[in-house]
Amino acid sequence: MTRDEVRAAARRVIQWHGRFAGLFGRREPQGHSLVYLKGLMSEQKRKCVEPIALQFARGPDGDAATRNEVVALQEFLTVSPWEASGVFQEIQAVFAEEFVPTTTQWSLGTVGVFDESGFEKAGTESVGVARQWCGRLGKTENCQVGVFLTGVTPGGVAGLDAELFLTEAWAADRNRREKARVPKEIKFRTKPQIAVEMLRRTRAAGRVQFDWIVADWAVPGSVQAFVTTRSDAPPGHATGHVALDLGPAHLARAEAAARETIVASRQRVAAFLPAAPVLLEQVHGRDVAVIDARALHASVTVPPVADAAVTRLPGTPLCIRVADCLPVLFVDTQGTVVGAAHAGWRGLAAGVLEATVAAMDVPAPDIVAWIGPGIGRGAFEVGNDVRAAFTTHDADAAAHFAPRGDGKWLADLPALARRRLAAIGVARVTGGEHCTYGDAARFHSFRRDRTAARLGAFVWLDAGPARDGRL
Repeated sequence: MTRDEVRAAARRVIQWHGRFAGLFGRREPQGHSLVYLKGLMSEQKRKCVEPIALQFARGPDGDAATRNEVVALQEFLTVSPWEASGVFQEIQAVFAEEFVPTTTQWSLGTVGVFDESGFEKAGTESVGVARQWCGRLGKTENCQVGVFLTGVTPGGVAGLDAELFLTEAWAADRNRREKARVPKEIKFRTKPQIAVEMLRRTRAAGRVQFDWIVADWAVPGSVQAFVTTRSDAPPGHATGHVALDLGPAHLARAEAAARETIVASRQRVAAFLPAAPVLLEQVHGRDVAVIDARALHASVTVPPVADAAVTRLPGTPLCIRVADCLPVLFVDTQGTVVGAAHAGWRGLAAGVLEATVAAMDVPAPDIVAWIGPGIGRGAFEVGNDVRAAFTTHDADAAAHFAPRGDGKWLADLPALARRRLAAIGVARVTGGEHCTYGDAARFHSFRRDRTAARLGAFVWLDAGPARDGRL
């Protein structure tokens, strides 16, 4: 860059900061926020308060910074009364204005990515610090962990929201909470629960919208996966007005009034797939269809009668249709085989997940699984027969059934799925946070609506370099 370009970029940073300055209150904290921003954008290796203040802050008369400026910047970050929520909302506004319009360059819209990240710490006083998994280091370490929502477009990416994770022990430790000034209303929540709340906040702010759900799992880049919602809009596009419905495997079995919507829905989804998906005639069992070239050809006219499928064929999407049952997607860490299972309580108890893992024919520890939207533990009321289907062979599964009285129980289907996967050595399991019953605006639910409308969960291996517009 030339000197003039550097100066122009610096002016642009000052202008950009001006959008946020008012959120920090008085003139002094506004100045501290600019100092901190400069430090974060600098080439300093240690993004800590002291080196940032000493390099970028100035004394009252414009002199070089002293210890007073270091303390002032520390107080700005710890006790100054400004709200991070307002800053994030303004970031979302900038993102919507400058980056979201670039989504016309691909068919993905705005993709939202939830992820956790750990930050190694030497001491024990920082909020939330504990010995826990640190993804950046790939091991358990003394660290803080945050949950982050990042918006992704062709024009760029931005951090749209973030929240610190507190372990159960930290959340219950009154003395540590008081010393670190943790607000009383902050309670223990799992990372998926934090992610769901962040999504709710972002949607409520109205600047950035996501709809179809992209699987959040650590897998090779050649693996693609997503789940539709009731909307016909993929992630980041304006919410659609058509109630997307993928219907049954055999179109002729759908009600006549619904067929037009089902056909239009399948055509809409097809635009995001590399080929026609493999549909299954799902029967709540444990059979797995192994899709090789011959089976793929046959499936075009006669959908396999099965509740799961696996394939090693590139460019061959597998599809599971759901409306309360769990869609569980699988891939091995080398990206050589994918699987998809339809796991309602009957299939889960019958062993559909175990059968899918066996059909993938790779070591279970090398498999990564993702649990898509399904009925949540607060809504899935079942009888003694369902509970017995799990506890007869695994007494400890009773922990995932909460009593309701009169022989009724609330079953935690995602937890039961994780339990069965863990028992066969599949430890890397994510997802399970979206409840179809509780979110009528986004999901079909048979138990709630008593209709045959279905969502679709898709997974496939890329056939080669991803083309423009492919998920």
